[in-house]
Amino acid sequence: MKRKINTLLASDYKRYSSTREMPKFQKWMRKYQETDNRILKIIYRIIFVILRKRNCVEISAKTVIGGGYT
Repeated sequence: MKRKINTLLASDYKRYSSTREMPKFQKWMRKYQETDNRILKIIYRIIFVILRKRNCVEISAKTVIGGGYT
């Protein structure tokens, strides 16, 4: 069961009143999950891991989180 990541990212944007409130690691996690390009996947994962550690969050890049309410 593969979800449409664009839909999830759009739901993430709706959840927060402004894009500045959305955690940066979450944005990069969605981009990592969305891409099929191997090089971009590596770059997005590196950025995600750096931001995840900076925010002291323990979450895998492969974790699927629902879009929430719409």
